[in-house]
Amino acid sequence: MIATHFRHVCISKLEIYESRIGEAIAGLTEEQTWWRPHEKALSIGIILQHLNGNVSQWIIAALGDEADNRNRASEFEEHHSLSLAQLYHQLQHTVNKACDIIYGVGE
Repeated sequence: MIATHFRHVCISKLEIYESRIGEAIAGLTEEQTWWRPHEKALSIGIILQHLNGNVSQWIIAALGDEADNRNRASEFEEHHSLSLAQLYHQLQHTVNKACDIIYGVGE
């Protein structure tokens, strides 16, 4: 009973935060995606890459028993070849997969 509730809360939080990210980045330009106020700051594009890596490693690889192919260092590189839409689509896919895995834990 508690495990089922916990799974549903985890899934709900992931879906809510993924949606809020989508709302926050809606309307940004490609230039704004990779803009940094100074050299040590992270751009929105880098943050999206890093979030994708975190969810992949800590949920999909750990709970889903899948290979951890995360390359954390590359998450902090600017990949201007990826559009904001592509970055967000990757995160959506990763969050959906993570939710499926969480749903199946303990089943």
